[in-house]
Amino acid sequence: MTPRSISRLLCVLVATAVPTFVSAQSGSISGRVSDSTTAAPLSGATIRAVSGASTAGSATAGDDGGYRIVNIAPGTYDVVVTRLGYLVRRIPGVHV
Repeated sequence: MTPRSISRLLCVLVATAVPTFVSAQSGSISGRVSDSTTAAPLSGATIRAVSGASTAGSATAGDDGGYRIVNIAPGTYDVVVTRLGYLVRRIPGVHV
């Protein structure tokens, strides 16, 4: 895969903050990651909820590109998506 094609194949993140009050005020972030050119699911992508220098939680995308990060404290996070062969994608300001 050439650098040009890698830059064209940025993954798209559909991140939805879903406040799920399981116990003492925790929530989740869920969504689907896909190739921005083909819309094909990016199974195996790693998705992390990051606040400052620490990771609040992470998940791996399933076969359909879907993921769910659970038991996250309320707050604002950057969602970072990584997968081999793709550029890192950071989505700032996801509220839980």
